[in-house]
Amino acid sequence: MREWAGKLGDIQDILDDPEMRDSAGQIKDDVKEMLREFKRNSQLPTQETIKNYVLNPLGELNTRVENELTRLGDDQQKLLPIDKDPVPEAYSELVQKYYEELGKGK
Repeated sequence: MREWAGKLGDIQDILDDPEMRDSAGQIKDDVKEMLREFKRNSQLPTQETIKNYVLNPLGELNTRVENELTRLGDDQQKLLPIDKDPVPEAYSELVQKYYEELGKGK
């Protein structure tokens, strides 16, 4: 359980979105609390508790991460050049300047 919670902490660290990071942190905190309760009372959490505090939130987080990855992947696809032929050497400097100006919003 500790190893799993540690891995969830690693995932939390790489998430850019604050809400997703908070969700991962909350799940991790809930699991740690279940472990503390088990150590104190030697009582395993119920299936319902695990479902409500771990499985369902993890499923929701997974869906949000998948949606974000899909969105980012779509954005990257939009940036791919249509024509993959190399720029003729005589024009490469002009093309470079063109893209630099585009990047500046000109």
